[in-house]
Amino acid sequence: MYKRIIKAVSMDDYLIKITFEDCEQRIFDCKPYLDQKVFLPLKNKAYFTKLRISFGTIVWPNGIDFDPEFLYKESISVKS
Repeated sequence: MYKRIIKAVSMDDYLIKITFEDCEQRIFDCKPYLDQKVFLPLKNKAYFTKLRISFGTIVWPNGIDFDPEFLYKESISVKS
């Protein structure tokens, strides 16, 4: 069972601060994925900031998305 994302904010250096449905906050680093063909548009910083939440995950206007389970697994916890 995966946790749905309820909030996501783009940050400097291609980081995303993610809030999951249980209010846990984590930071996901997109940099390792930006050279993959599907994610190349995200290298444009202005475009990168256009992320939004749809169906419990992060998506961009052209349909690029990440699986929420992957985002959780590959992100690091934000210490309160």
